[in-house]
Amino acid sequence: MSDARPISADPVHSDAPLQIEMSEQGATVLIKVSGMAAVEVVGQFSRALQEAAARKPRLLAVDLSGLSFISSTGLGGIVAAHVTCRKNDTRMCLINPKPMIREILDLTKLSSLFEICDSLAEAEQLAGVG
Repeated sequence: MSDARPISADPVHSDAPLQIEMSEQGATVLIKVSGMAAVEVVGQFSRALQEAAARKPRLLAVDLSGLSFISSTGLGGIVAAHVTCRKNDTRMCLINPKPMIREILDLTKLSSLFEICDSLAEAEQLAGVG
C-alpha cells in the first residue's frame, strides 16, 4: 500500500507552512518564499517584505518559485512593499512565480505593476546590480 497523498489545491487542507528566507547580497535583498501565504500567516510575509524594503537596497528580489498559494491579503503585502520600494528608489522584482501565482497576478492586473523575471540574474541585470 502506498502512502502517497494527493496534492490538494485547496489551501485549507494543505499542510505546506509558509517559509521565508531573507539574504543580502551586495545591493540586492533577496526574499525566498515557499509554502502558502494564507490569511493566517500573511502578516509574517508582509512584515518581511516591509523590513526588506526599509533596508533601501537597489534591488528587492522576491523569489516566488516555491509559493503554492497567496491570499488577497498576501497580494496586498506585495503591493505595500512595492509602494515603499518606489519611495526609496528601490527596484522590486518578483522572480519565477508558479503558473497559478502568475495567473492570479494576471487576473488582478498586478502583473502590469510588477517586474516579473525568470531568475535572480535577470532581475540583477535589469536593476544594474550584481
